[in-house]
Amino acid sequence: MTEIPSQTPGNPFSSFPPGSAKTKEVAEWLANIAKISTVMSAILGGPIIWLYLISAGAAFPTPDASLAVLLLAFSVMLTGIFSILLISLLIPILVRLGAVEAVRVRFPLLFRETPPIGLDIPKFLLEYVLLHLPSLSFILSILFVFNPGKEEEKIIPLIAFIVGLALSITAEVYKKLRRRAKLNEEFSSVFWFRLLINLSFCGWFLYFTSLVIFPATRLIPQNIGIGETLASLMVTVGVIVPHMFLSWGRPTARRVAIGAGFGVLALSFAYPGIPSLASSALNVLGFGGGVPVTLTVKRLEADQTTAIGRQVSGCLILKTGSTVTIREQRKNADDCGLHPRFLEPFQFAPRFQDVIEFQRADVTEIGAYRPTSAIP
Repeated sequence: MTEIPSQTPGNPFSSFPPGSAKTKEVAEWLANIAKISTVMSAILGGPIIWLYLISAGAAFPTPDASLAVLLLAFSVMLTGIFSILLISLLIPILVRLGAVEAVRVRFPLLFRETPPIGLDIPKFLLEYVLLHLPSLSFILSILFVFNPGKEEEKIIPLIAFIVGLALSITAEVYKKLRRRAKLNEEFSSVFWFRLLINLSFCGWFLYFTSLVIFPATRLIPQNIGIGETLASLMVTVGVIVPHMFLSWGRPTARRVAIGAGFGVLALSFAYPGIPSLASSALNVLGFGGGVPVTLTVKRLEADQTTAIGRQVSGCLILKTGSTVTIREQRKNADDCGLHPRFLEPFQFAPRFQDVIEFQRADVTEIGAYRPTSAIP
């Protein structure tokens, strides 16, 4: 006769001791993560929000019970935005993880751990051009041929990419035929990797130029005759050289960590800067960051004894459990966000210029932006 295990009253998990212990272990692990996250959000989130507030001309809010929740949510969102930006910047390294052995054999200098020196540099450049010829054709056509003002020229970058891909495949087939080799599975693997890495390079080019290179070209004076040419050359060098550096060697964890470190420094202190990233995180969460809003607030007029509702429109800088800070913008909301400049991420606005801080209890409604008159 099979014995039924005893069960202690009040403990439904007592008959499953391994599962109960595992659940308790996971719960303690999650609790420790929550504690560490709360402490780190206060240490890092507080100074970052302070940098954003002084860039917007506002003061740090009075600490209350809701501020800890705001800092935690803000830190999580900021970490997510940073992670997305870093992964996007490191695409040239990460996409190389998909290179099979046939690709490594075909382009040995691109996957060699030691950097190319001496006579290996021209061979390295040749391999780089042969592998990235479609995307290089795409980039150069955009910078030096494509005119965005003409509708009929929008297809030029696509044609350049297809022509570059056809030329690189023709060169590969010609090399195979000279060696009297068959177009086997290795040829197919190299082709699909070439297509993948060139598509990723084109996407990385569009992202990298909008994030870093185009803001940097604004430093070139436009009143000089060769300003446009200098901007195109700056974009070309600023895109191809970093990509060439990221394309060298095997994608080891050390190279990814070094690239991530430089990426964090560039995003924080070059462009767009810590205040702008903080503004984006608050904007996504709905806690501020320059969201255009119209508030309905209780105002006590000088000749009245009861408060009446008045509307004020502007840019929501920060909303906490006790205060709502807004920069008044009565006519339009086009100037609500921060405007960082390349290599000038910290631009401190005059303190409390057009900035109003309301007590949360006095704000009865927060709605969509509508032009309003000034608050008396």
